[in-house]
Amino acid sequence: MRTLHRWLAWPAVLAILVAACNPPIVAVPTPSATPTTPRPAQTPAPTVAAPTPAPSPTPTEAAVSGGALRVAVTEQPSDDSRLDPHEEPTPAMQAVVGPVYSGLVQFDPDSSGRRIIADLAANWRMLDDRTFEFTIRKDTTFHNGQQVTSVDVLYSIEGVRLPPRDATRPRRELYASIKDVVAPDKYTLRIVTREPDAGLLAMLASGTLAVEPQSDGLPETWRAPQPVGSGPFVFTGYSSSGQARYPRYKDYFLKGKPYLDYYELFTIQDTATRIAGLRGGLLDVVLGPLPAQRVASLREARPDLVFHRAQDPVVGHDVVVNTTRGPFNDARVRKALRLALDDQAAYVAEGASCGPYIGSPGGLTPWALPQSELAKRPEANTDRSQRLDEARKLLADAGLSGALTATVQTQQEDAEQAPDSATWAAWAKLIAKGINEIGGKADVQELEGPRQLQEHVLSLQYDIAVYPVPYVGYPDPNGLALAWRTGAPRNYANYSDPELDRLLAEQARTLDWAKRLPLVYAAQQRILESYAAFYLPRPTACESGVADAASQPWVKGFKQDWAGAPLDNMRFYQVWIDPVVKGNFKRP
Repeated sequence: MRTLHRWLAWPAVLAILVAACNPPIVAVPTPSATPTTPRPAQTPAPTVAAPTPAPSPTPTEAAVSGGALRVAVTEQPSDDSRLDPHEEPTPAMQAVVGPVYSGLVQFDPDSSGRRIIADLAANWRMLDDRTFEFTIRKDTTFHNGQQVTSVDVLYSIEGVRLPPRDATRPRRELYASIKDVVAPDKYTLRIVTREPDAGLLAMLASGTLAVEPQSDGLPETWRAPQPVGSGPFVFTGYSSSGQARYPRYKDYFLKGKPYLDYYELFTIQDTATRIAGLRGGLLDVVLGPLPAQRVASLREARPDLVFHRAQDPVVGHDVVVNTTRGPFNDARVRKALRLALDDQAAYVAEGASCGPYIGSPGGLTPWALPQSELAKRPEANTDRSQRLDEARKLLADAGLSGALTATVQTQQEDAEQAPDSATWAAWAKLIAKGINEIGGKADVQELEGPRQLQEHVLSLQYDIAVYPVPYVGYPDPNGLALAWRTGAPRNYANYSDPELDRLLAEQARTLDWAKRLPLVYAAQQRILESYAAFYLPRPTACESGVADAASQPWVKGFKQDWAGAPLDNMRFYQVWIDPVVKGNFKRP
């Protein structure tokens, strides 16, 4: 990333902002209570047989057209960025190009990722268990006036799946199941998979695909065109200071939308400056984590502000254990580490007093193991003395009574730039404390920043790392394979289990929900038994105080409750400004 733009004087920011003011399918079901209990017959299982029409959000009040939405973010793409969401799928890139593009399908923003609905595809069906057929809308044009066709979608998919020579395409692995993409006519697209892929639609809906107009064949060497899409707002330029203004696309295919005349982007690194702009009413939306102390002061000063906590549906982990090093290649030792952790103290470190939460490797998606099952696990035992005794017995069985040594690595605390780093550091200390309490010897090593910690983890130069990492940005069990399959790119523990590999492969081929869910549950149970990577206790049923976004009371239709489709979250086609509420606002 380039050095982020620094606002040297708040009056200058005020001047800039004041000037800116004047101008189908239930794809992811809610699981049943136990791994073996199928969903009741009256609840339809998710299929890929019938599409859902394009969304038409209905605000609680009548939407009003006009106005500009002023959005502040903390980061901007690098100086040499090509502004290509396929090449740089980062939050900074999403803020810049998210309003420009459309996808093939999308997650319904009103269902927190539980339904897949149409976008450029008017409808779709399955010709067989490996062939998806999409009908492309006939009323859609790119911002350059060119009509969107099936060949454009094909070109965009192939640009990710079979990238040009000098492109990296970080999400290419998500397209690995696709065998072929064909466009038999102008408005028909077929995707053929190598084997049945139950997660293909969720992957396509997750923001991994930004449909671009085709060029004269895929270039041998990638060139950097100006971003051109068919989304709700038009790209008109992006300044080196991280500012941009996007006018509405008058021919957007969702008639009457977007409601806004403009979407305006401001890159403001300094947290205090962003908070002041929000408090003073000069910014409409502030994206990026806001520390709990900032949220508390804002609530006191501006009780009318709206705070958003995103539910992240990705699968991932908080702690990873290096299974290539002895004695951590022994599952008994890894289990002892987890039992030794003081969960109640971890809740205190998180700043919450919620009830027990044992993290599922299915993340927060509806595919995750239910808490009723997780509560049966050894690490859910709230009697700490019993847990410590069991951990000591495990170490004794492994021949390590009083002989276990470990280093717990984490990132240095940086409350302003990494609000969660204090929690990570507290967790690392608790893990070390637990190891010491069961007769081992552990210390904590705080590394300078996320990059240094990542380097240690990727090179397997660690014992235990507090390394919160999501594995995949769409709510489907296929994401588990990216972290747990033998040799997978994000298998940071270097863990290998042939039976787990079999379960992950079989669930990916199983299109029927009722048959797929038990396989997903079995895979998650096996992952939990490995203790190679796991979630730490965290608040879920109560408010921790941290916010992922904040918005003014006059901003209507803005949703940040689900982070599974980042490009969709950045489109803002459903957002509108209430002129009455805004007109009544008196600047503090």
